[in-house]
Amino acid sequence: ARGALKAIRGAYYQDAGGRKGLPWDRIRHKSSPKAWVDVFLLVEYASLDELRKAVSTKRNGEPQATDEIERATQFCASLPSDAWPLYHFGELDRRGGAGLAIRRWPREVILRNEDTWTNTNFGPLKNVPMPPKPLSYVVRAFGEDCMAVYYVEPDAHGPEHKVSAVKRKQPLREEHYKPVMPFSRSRRSSSTHDRAVLKTKLAILARKEGIPPPPLEAVLVASNGPRGEALSSEFADAIIYRYQVGWGASIDANACVEAAKARGCRFVAVAAAEADLGGSGPQRSLRHACTS
Repeated sequence: ARGALKAIRGAYYQDAGGRKGLPWDRIRHKSSPKAWVDVFLLVEYASLDELRKAVSTKRNGEPQATDEIERATQFCASLPSDAWPLYHFGELDRRGGAGLAIRRWPREVILRNEDTWTNTNFGPLKNVPMPPKPLSYVVRAFGEDCMAVYYVEPDAHGPEHKVSAVKRKQPLREEHYKPVMPFSRSRRSSSTHDRAVLKTKLAILARKEGIPPPPLEAVLVASNGPRGEALSSEFADAIIYRYQVGWGASIDANACVEAAKARGCRFVAVAAAEADLGGSGPQRSLRHACTS
């Protein structure tokens, strides 16, 4: 596979390892040097013990911390026994190892009943190898809200000692659902793809795979009493994050907005009496907090 990729005309190929000890290869093309594709190796792990062993050693050869090993394998440890063997990231270079990739993306695992891939169409591309349940894989790997938010990682590809568990969620807006067009105007084409079109496609895929369709919106429901449950039911197509304060306590508008931003929510719904929202002028207070 490496030989075939390195033979691509105009491609720049960087092997795993190197100064930062990355566990993946990277390929760029001279026509777009600021864009790249990372190439990973998937290997079969027969048991949870084998997976834990893969993340048990740091790049410098010292033992990995026990809590870090448990965090990296927590998701796979929750799978039923008949899910093994499964496929996870492997070792392309001994200096990089599999540990960093597994620790960074612990849920990106291929299950045993997903190892038979078939060639199908993917957008304008033809005969692309795809897993049997692509939507199930995406939701499992990136979370239930993967179609509603995106993550900002300031140092996503830094060395191992800078790996951070802190991710900032940002809500996907209407413009984010439109296709990316080529820089050259002559190569652009018209497209009607948007949030509504994606919602329809996801519903069809989800029905085929027997799973609920992932929501395209994230909403924070703030409440100080029982009315939050009733309000949550009004957002059937959204993922709901609850912000519950003490029973009958005042709801701080600025705190609500900060909680919404931390979860990647575009909207805040408040189930409380007007007097509970920080005193007089509650709507003005919340609007000011949202725009400041």
